[in-house]
Amino acid sequence: MTFAIKAAKISPIMTAPYFTMATINLRLTTCRMGLFLALFSAFLPVLCRAAENAPAAPGAPPPAVSAPATTPAPAPSSPVTIATPSPAKEAAPEAPLLDMTLGAQTPVVVELFSSQACIFCPRADRFFSSLIKNPHIIGLACHINYFDVVSGSLARPFCTARQAAYMDVLSGGPSYTPEIVVQGQKELVGYRTNDISAAISAAAAGGVLPLGIQAAPAKEAGDTYILTLPEGAAGDTVAGTIVVAVYDRPHTLTVADGRNKGQKMVYYNIVSALDHSRTWPAGQKSLTIKQPLAGDNAGFAVLIQDLTSGKISAAGKFEPQS
Repeated sequence: MTFAIKAAKISPIMTAPYFTMATINLRLTTCRMGLFLALFSAFLPVLCRAAENAPAAPGAPPPAVSAPATTPAPAPSSPVTIATPSPAKEAAPEAPLLDMTLGAQTPVVVELFSSQACIFCPRADRFFSSLIKNPHIIGLACHINYFDVVSGSLARPFCTARQAAYMDVLSGGPSYTPEIVVQGQKELVGYRTNDISAAISAAAAGGVLPLGIQAAPAKEAGDTYILTLPEGAAGDTVAGTIVVAVYDRPHTLTVADGRNKGQKMVYYNIVSALDHSRTWPAGQKSLTIKQPLAGDNAGFAVLIQDLTSGKISAAGKFEPQS
């Protein structure tokens, strides 16, 4: 630069070519910058769309959204979706421990679909453990296997299948965790405690008959139980598949891997066996079934359910005296 100024002072012949070349260089630079900006402006929307549609890294949490999508995405061929709470939902205060005065004639079936790998599930798991303290609530915790930990899994394929069947009937959307289904008829996000409490209170108004379950006399073969509808019940309104869900004693563990790694959890009423091979004929008042229990089983629940609609007409649970 200094050299160019000195040359301009010495010779007028050198000055004109210098400024002419500088002007050409400046115009070329301006042209290049303009071309770059035009190309950048053209490709910026494409780059943004690509970034938005890029798949999340394995193990990454789902993005938070401010409101549910107005048009849900098409359900995949296999359930792979996890719950994506909005900040508003996460910030909502938890409901107090449910204090319901449920009549002895009104069992309420609460099914939790959960996973150790789901970052939003511990809150739902803890709320579920408080719900089942109510003796009139039949709580079943089913861990799905489409989103799971590598070590120490509690998941069962039949849990995944049962949740998918519920989603087909109740919402038509993809499966997610945590999810709670009340009385086989209403599905809710598993950590929305206020909504769940309201749904349970509504279900307690009636509709599902209590199913008595008693161990058969000792002279009969072991693992035999007698199922009985209450006296005076309209037996013709009860019919469907007999669903038997065997659930375990509490599992106390430290989550081995995934987003909840290191969390100490106690999982209650984990379903470890599920059978729906028998039917309850309309008009039947009592029935005898065989159901073996292992040492780590806490008991079993029996639901008389229409698997097409999800409706439960009678339910009961049996827990042997320890």
